[in-house]
Amino acid sequence: MSILKKVAVYFVLFCAGGFLLQINAEATFLLGAVIGIASCIALIKPFAYLGFDSRIFALIMLVFLSIPVLGVSREKIASNRIEFLTNLKATDPAAYLTELQNNNPEKWLIELALLAPKEHQAEMARRATIAAQKAEEAAAQRAEESRRLQVERDRQAAKAQRAERAQEAALAREQAQTATVPRISGAYVGCMTKAALDEFTTAAVNNDLRQIRALTDTFCISIENMEYSIVSRGFMTSQIRAYGNGNSALLWTPSEALR
Repeated sequence: MSILKKVAVYFVLFCAGGFLLQINAEATFLLGAVIGIASCIALIKPFAYLGFDSRIFALIMLVFLSIPVLGVSREKIASNRIEFLTNLKATDPAAYLTELQNNNPEKWLIELALLAPKEHQAEMARRATIAAQKAEEAAAQRAEESRRLQVERDRQAAKAQRAERAQEAALAREQAQTATVPRISGAYVGCMTKAALDEFTTAAVNNDLRQIRALTDTFCISIENMEYSIVSRGFMTSQIRAYGNGNSALLWTPSEALR
């Protein structure tokens, strides 16, 4: 498209925007928006329509037509709105308040205090009631949250106490087992039967060292490195005590010690 045609397109659109502004500011704003969108598209990828085959022309249309039209039409819309509300306030205050309530609640509350004081007081009381209800609901929610947190803390504490008691019980069982189980260098090797313990008791009372060694060889390889803690379970009399001491074990009888 030639330069003269592009200039003609610019002036036609400019005059159309000015004429349309006097009739309908919203339509003028829409026209400016359409021109702006077309100009932006032509800046990226020119197209052969109304002179938008040139990026320079598209930039001129955007800067010198679309943006001014949008600004002027917006101011016109705002001016028309103010004039409409002013006329409505003078002719029909109730309709004016309804219009403000739907579009500008803050200004509506101010105008309500001037035009209808009693309704303003009722509205403020209603808002105060709503605020108090919200405060009560928030307090109830905080109390419920605090209660749930306390229940959770109590549950965790009870769980920890149960775990601690279970650990103590397991430790007690382990201590009770180690009190009756022979060990070699700290490792469990099994427990004598009651008959074998009775035989061991008889041999120890009679100072029968051969029988003692035969019994210990049967159950624990040798009497060395072995620890007997069997008195507490009653399998042997309290007169005989056996315990480990380094690499040897001492068997005590009422009369003498056997090594």
